[in-house]
Amino acid sequence: PARLRHMVESSGTGLLLTARGTAEKGESLDVPCVRLDRPAVTDPVLPGAAPAGPVRAPGPKDLAYVLFTSGSTGVPKGVAVEHRALVNLTRAVRHSFPVDADDRVLQFVSFGFDVAVSDLFFPWVAGAELHIPNEDERIGEALLDKLRESRITYVFLPPSAAMLLPDLAGQLPDLRTVGVGGEPCPPELVERLSAPGRRIVNAYGPSEVTVYATTADLVPGEPVVLGGAVAGARVYVLDELLRPVPTGVTGEIYIAGASLGRGYIGQPGMTAERFVADPHGAPGTRMYRSGDLGKIDASGLIHYLGRSDLQVKLRGVRIELGEIETLLAATPGVALAAATVRGTGTEQRLVAYVVGRDGAAPPDAALRAHLVTKLPGFMVPEVFVRLDEMPLSR
Repeated sequence: PARLRHMVESSGTGLLLTARGTAEKGESLDVPCVRLDRPAVTDPVLPGAAPAGPVRAPGPKDLAYVLFTSGSTGVPKGVAVEHRALVNLTRAVRHSFPVDADDRVLQFVSFGFDVAVSDLFFPWVAGAELHIPNEDERIGEALLDKLRESRITYVFLPPSAAMLLPDLAGQLPDLRTVGVGGEPCPPELVERLSAPGRRIVNAYGPSEVTVYATTADLVPGEPVVLGGAVAGARVYVLDELLRPVPTGVTGEIYIAGASLGRGYIGQPGMTAERFVADPHGAPGTRMYRSGDLGKIDASGLIHYLGRSDLQVKLRGVRIELGEIETLLAATPGVALAAATVRGTGTEQRLVAYVVGRDGAAPPDAALRAHLVTKLPGFMVPEVFVRLDEMPLSR
């Protein structure tokens, strides 16, 4: 697929690790592949294998990983994160939850979601157990059974997934920390998850700042807030002139400090647009312009007030509606296209509106067939609505 090819080429990937189910895609990308499920790889000793050479320890500014997010131009953007930011995540930010050696962590989210980074590295650094559920153990009653049977003590769940859990009253006595984030957390979810001795941590942060920028302990009956900055991070709410806004006044959220990523792979213009000079930090430092709106209350806590652009979160995954609209508008037979998210909570749906050329838009099957070759499944609209003309604001 074109999207995968772009990700491989722009990141400079030199080797792909594949297994059953992904090998065919990997072999189509003209990059050397290693099948992890083949005996030649899984055997403890490879006949005739050369001795391992010296391994160079990575430096703080070396690249740790690239995570691709939706891009407004129709092309996914690769967020480059360095080892120093990853170390800050695992050594400093981890204690905000915390994850320690006696924890049993459930790695719930998909590997394309940045929280997977903390789900993997928190237990690794802490010496905790990591549990990876099967696909049929990730929703509703089956997820509840997995949490109970594995005696999970820590799990991070998008609110839409947590809302599908059955009533937790008196259940899961081992579950002492639930992280939520990726989308707004409804107050009723805080009520449902609450239990004596259990923390509910609202964690906020774009991929560009290494998973988390703020955390807040949520309490039933109190406002759901983003909270305060995690260790090593600085979080500002600024006006259009990059001045701190007064208490209670809406501004844009900017993030700086040790968690800041390097920028976007191969996109210096976009990097310069989003990673800007930090007038409140030391000379030469940068901050990330999140596009999120917020305010600071009298207690110094940050509240989330929505997006300033067309970027949305759907079931915990960040989506640029502009990317979907660009690709839809390029579909044969389509003149104009728009996309949005409708519904609330677990009933959220990605909806596309199309105006056809010469008054006739293509059928759903044709629109979907065009998009599935260029977008991951979660970015393909579930509903297509045909319009005679596109409503415009004036």
